[in-house]
Amino acid sequence: MKKITCAVLPLLLLVSFSVAQQAPGTWAKAGILVSAANDAYLMNDGHVFIPGSELVGTVGPQIWDPATSTWSLLPAHLYGRIGSVSIVLNDGRILVTGGQTSLNTAEIYDPFLNQWRLSASTLVVGRYFHRVTKLNDGRVLLTGGCSAYGCATAASISEIYDPVADTFTATGSMSIVRTFHTASVLGDGRVLIAGGYTNTGTGVSRIAEIFDPATGLFTKTGNMTATRSEHTGTVMKDGRVLVTGGSTDYGAVLKSAEIYDPITGKWTRTSGMSANRYEHSAILLPDGKVMVAGGYSATRYTYIVLRLVELFDPLTGTFSKGTPMIQPRLQFGLLQLQDGRIMAVGGDYAVIGPHKIFYGDAETYQP
Repeated sequence: MKKITCAVLPLLLLVSFSVAQQAPGTWAKAGILVSAANDAYLMNDGHVFIPGSELVGTVGPQIWDPATSTWSLLPAHLYGRIGSVSIVLNDGRILVTGGQTSLNTAEIYDPFLNQWRLSASTLVVGRYFHRVTKLNDGRVLLTGGCSAYGCATAASISEIYDPVADTFTATGSMSIVRTFHTASVLGDGRVLIAGGYTNTGTGVSRIAEIFDPATGLFTKTGNMTATRSEHTGTVMKDGRVLVTGGSTDYGAVLKSAEIYDPITGKWTRTSGMSANRYEHSAILLPDGKVMVAGGYSATRYTYIVLRLVELFDPLTGTFSKGTPMIQPRLQFGLLQLQDGRIMAVGGDYAVIGPHKIFYGDAETYQP
C-alpha cells in the first residue's frame, strides 16, 4: 500500500464525500474484496481495515479507500490470525490479538509506516474468538474466548492492554468462562458482559456482569431473560443496551430481543423481530434506531442466510422492516463510515453441508 501522509488525508476524505452520492434508504455495492473477510474496522483516517481472512489465516489483511471505493492488500500479518480479534487504538494504530495458531501473540499495524510489529509483551492468556473492548481511557479490555486449539477450554481470566506501555496485564476474572458473548461500553465507562457459550456444563449462559475499569473487577448484574450466544449488543443513545437474537442451550435460534437498563441493572423483554437469527450484526444509526441485519435464520428443517434488515425504534420499542441488503450475509462486518453511510463487509452467504461459502464484497447503506 502506498504510504498515506497526513497532508493528503483531508483531500482524500473530501473526495470520498463528494463521490458517495447514494439515495437514502438504499444499498449500493462498494467494491470487491481481495479475499474473504468476516470483520471490518473504521480507521481514524476514514479507510476501512480488514484483518487476515478467517478462511485462510495468511491471506490479507486489506484496506478500503473511500476515495476510490477499492480494496487493496496490506503487508501480511507476522502470524496466521484465524479467529483473532482487532481494534483501532486512539492513535490510529491497529491492535490484532490472538488466533487459533497464535494464541498468545499480538501485533500492531502502524498505518503511517505501513508495517506490522509484535507487541512488547504477549497475552496473559492465549485466546481466540474472544472480545476486545476499548475503554474510555484508551486501554483495551480482552474477555473470554477459546484458550486451546479446538476450543477444548475457554477463558474466564481477563486482561488489559495498555497502548502506552505496550503491555498486557491480568485483571479480574469473570464469574464464568465465555465465548461468543457481547461486551458493551456503558455511558459511565463500565462494560456490560452478557451471555455466550460456556464449557462448564451449562451450555449457553444468560448471566450478565459488569466490568469496572476503576477497580479492575467484575460484579454480577441482572440475568438476561433468555440464554443467548452469538447475539448482538448495541448501546442506544439513551444509554440502554439492546440485545437481539442468538442461539440457546438446545440450538434453537431466537427472534426475541431485550433491553438492559444500567440504572436499574435489570433486563426487559421488548418486541421481537420478524425473523429468528444469530451470527448477525447490529449497529446504532444516526437517528437513534438500531439496524439489525443478516445472520442465520432457522426453521424446523432448514437454515437460511438472510438479506433481511430490521430497524428497532427505542421510542416505540418495536421493530420494522428496513431495506434488505443486496447480498445475504452472516458473520460479517457492519460499521459506520465517516460520511454517515453504513457498510456491510464480507461474511458467509451459503451453507453446503458442513461447508460455508465466503462472500468477497461489500455494500453501503445510506440512512
